[in-house]
Amino acid sequence: MGGSIPFACQDWASTKAAYRFFSNTKVEEGDILSGHFDATRARYDACNGPILLLQDTTEFTYQRRKPHDVGFTRTC
Repeated sequence: MGGSIPFACQDWASTKAAYRFFSNTKVEEGDILSGHFDATRARYDACNGPILLLQDTTEFTYQRRKPHDVGFTRTC
């Protein structure tokens, strides 16, 4: 994630195939993600307990008049 396509594909044939895939006007984002959505829906339907939705981009900002009340959040 975040790397170049050639690095991720590791060889010229795979890189060329990836670029051909991305430039294909017949390929839609929804078509690519539909399998993921279907699998997620099936797992949700099969679950009897609570469902937790988590996100990995959470960020905390501690803005207080007395920052020392928060404690150490980083060291320089």
